[in-house]
Amino acid sequence: MWRKDKSPVMQYTETLPDDIFSQHLESYWRLATYCPTDNKPLKLFLPTCTFNILFSDQLCWIQTESDAAWLPLPPGATFFGQRNHPIQIKAKTPLRLGGVRCKPFAFARLIAQPIF
Repeated sequence: MWRKDKSPVMQYTETLPDDIFSQHLESYWRLATYCPTDNKPLKLFLPTCTFNILFSDQLCWIQTESDAAWLPLPPGATFFGQRNHPIQIKAKTPLRLGGVRCKPFAFARLIAQPIF
């Protein structure tokens, strides 16, 4: 997305993890907006079967396709399990989010005990 003066409205970057973490992590990502998103929410597509830890520096609101209401997402870290639908996010001020994307079976490698 671009503003009329051709400057970006949103910037997304993704960084690969160091080798030591590459068995468990897919990437680190950052998302920044340069204008409020409360009138036009952002759709965040998290790859299917991945786990994400999302870091927000401010209060924002989140909605999934299965939720009718917007839910508050407080500042700090939030764990998002596997999803197969996009997440919508909105905020009253420019938004900065960061995330850690874990590989689908990252936790299974760490836990030797079966869940069931």
